[in-house]
Amino acid sequence: MSYTVLLLDDDPQFRNLVRPILKAKDIRLIEAATGNQAMSIIGNTTLDLIVVDGLLPDTDGIQFIRDLRTIGNNARIIFVSAFWRDAESYKVLTDNLGVGLVIHKPVIPTVFGEQIDSELQRLNIKSESTPVDDNLHSVLDGLAAEYIQQLPEKLSQLSQTLAEARKNPHQSAFLAEARLCAHKLRGTAGSFGFDKLGQAMGQIEDGLTELSKGKALKPPETWATIESAMFEAKALIDKKPEIATINEPMPIDVTSNISLSRILVVDNDDSFIQSVEEWCKQRLIDVLVTKTPEQALSQVQDNLVEAAFVNVDLENIGEQRHLQFAKKMRTFAGLENLPVAFVSASDNTFINSEKVQLPYTLYIKKPVSKAKLEHSIKQMAALRKLEQPRVLVLDDDEYFVKRVSSVLRNAGMQTFTLCDPLKLVDSLNEIEPDLLLLDLVMPTISGFDICRMLRTMSSWQQLPIIFLTSQTNLETRVAAFRCGGDDYLPKPFADEELIARVRLRVERTQLLKERANKDSVTGLWLKHAFIEQLSIMLAGAKRQTFPVTIGVLAINDFKEIHQSCGPTTSDAILATLGKLINNRFRAADLKGRWSQEEFIIAFHGVSKQQISAALDSFLQEFKTIAFPGSDGKTLSASFSTGLATFPIDGDSTHSLIQIAHQRLLATMTNTFVASKE
Repeated sequence: MSYTVLLLDDDPQFRNLVRPILKAKDIRLIEAATGNQAMSIIGNTTLDLIVVDGLLPDTDGIQFIRDLRTIGNNARIIFVSAFWRDAESYKVLTDNLGVGLVIHKPVIPTVFGEQIDSELQRLNIKSESTPVDDNLHSVLDGLAAEYIQQLPEKLSQLSQTLAEARKNPHQSAFLAEARLCAHKLRGTAGSFGFDKLGQAMGQIEDGLTELSKGKALKPPETWATIESAMFEAKALIDKKPEIATINEPMPIDVTSNISLSRILVVDNDDSFIQSVEEWCKQRLIDVLVTKTPEQALSQVQDNLVEAAFVNVDLENIGEQRHLQFAKKMRTFAGLENLPVAFVSASDNTFINSEKVQLPYTLYIKKPVSKAKLEHSIKQMAALRKLEQPRVLVLDDDEYFVKRVSSVLRNAGMQTFTLCDPLKLVDSLNEIEPDLLLLDLVMPTISGFDICRMLRTMSSWQQLPIIFLTSQTNLETRVAAFRCGGDDYLPKPFADEELIARVRLRVERTQLLKERANKDSVTGLWLKHAFIEQLSIMLAGAKRQTFPVTIGVLAINDFKEIHQSCGPTTSDAILATLGKLINNRFRAADLKGRWSQEEFIIAFHGVSKQQISAALDSFLQEFKTIAFPGSDGKTLSASFSTGLATFPIDGDSTHSLIQIAHQRLLATMTNTFVASKE
């Protein structure tokens, strides 16, 4: 049986792209380029599904669907758009207009076909899923090659239309034509794999939309952005096709809280240094300033820094050495993934070049506004958080493993690869990943059997496992979940979907662990969880020969404070110290609550001598905080510390904690101060 689908899109290239995919699925495809044509077809044809583009020559997609519902047509609809993103429109589409699926261009043709299948199945209509064969890939490759040949003419047409629109700002027809042209290129170019070109067209379309609706606050600046994007698009077309299809890294979330304790600035620009210091002072972030790269290399050995601004205009850095300097800093323990922002007052060519030589890197041009400075620091803080996911990829296809690893590494994750499943257990014990990406079909043992085996091992029962396979039938998918898999991703898949699913699984697992293992008052690890994490850290320290320092902190006179001022004050002291510990020390360090008034920290890659100064500074900060005492008065609190370092003071969790605790007791002081006004 053939199922009838109407494809309403005025872009012939997009229709050419998805046509072979849909026809390969026993689907009768009807095409329309305008809303009026579609309405005529709908009036004379019974349709199982309608695919509607968001912007049409005679109407927009949302209005077309609204008109369709007004006349009583309740057909299943997929809405496809290159510009829609806001939650309000999504709510209108799904809740008010009954749209079954909303897709954002660019689409991946094979995934788009599976989405069509899914919508047909929701209607109790099961289309026969035809495998994507080599002939279809050849068809798509041919279409892509043909599209490449047409791109110069399409860009030329867009350029001419933009020129007319700017000359005649009061004639909306030119703006509408240019916007429609950019809209087509935005969706279709990305669907053919030309992501950078699609992004440039997106900037143009968004700018034209602002101008057409009168929402551009400064039209000259909007036109400048459009012209810049057009220049970039033309430059991409002049390159080789394979260069134009390189994916950009996933955008970094910069909305999260900043959890940096110290930033390094390598610069002799007093104005820039002052800006960084003023901004950081308000957020209790220390700033370490050095004037030369030699001073910086000396300082980072003895100071805990979590991000760095480096001026490449300095005499001893420059264009040729800035990357080598950053790599040298990252050779020190604990700084392996140090985020670095290179700044320059000149238009150095490297700032605008491809930023693939060094991960965790930003490029900023001076002068740096407050907004740009804040954005950059937030980016670096976000990059620090992205260190945490450790992903092991197991697949017998060496090239596939390398590609997946590159995608995840580019998204800020630590990736490890393995092609021999027989070495998996040893690799798990050595790497201790946060997630396993597992191929289903391998020559010696199946992914199903590997997953079943891991679920019998206490160490790996909770390890998130995502299956990667080209087998997409229902029986295989069900079997993947029955053997203990957490998720299933069919090949081929979108890079963005892979990144999103990996992050989601890791974050959910970490959240569940935190709920079970975190102290509700301080937000730090509970005792048993801390020991478990410390055992893992020490195992890594023994393999890689780096130091680990254990610090046990105890609030002085805590029992007296509790008896004198009550639980409200004592809980406030505990919560405040816990929050400060969590925010002032690195993500790589372990932080826990050891007992009623004791805290414990495991510092990754540093010795007692290196951490002592940081703890002294931390103590001085804590002592300045006023807590509510009795009778409306306030009081201050302090803590004492005992330190022990692996391997000098011991080589086990028990011995190190015991020595640190003994040293703590030897330094405890009686500092309780009566409440004061």
